[in-house]
Amino acid sequence: MEEKPYTDENDVVCWHYSHSKSAHVKGINILTSMVTYKKTSVPIGYETVL
Repeated sequence: MEEKPYTDENDVVCWHYSHSKSAHVKGINILTSMVTYKKTSVPIGYETVL
């Protein structure tokens, strides 16, 4: 979740539930895929959740 509290709402920036804050926050919801090799994590893809 990339919070954008001062940005106008649109198709990408809207209200989402943040489980880490237990509240609804305005921002961009991003789903990230990670792969971990031993102690190194590498992002292999991401997608904006609409």
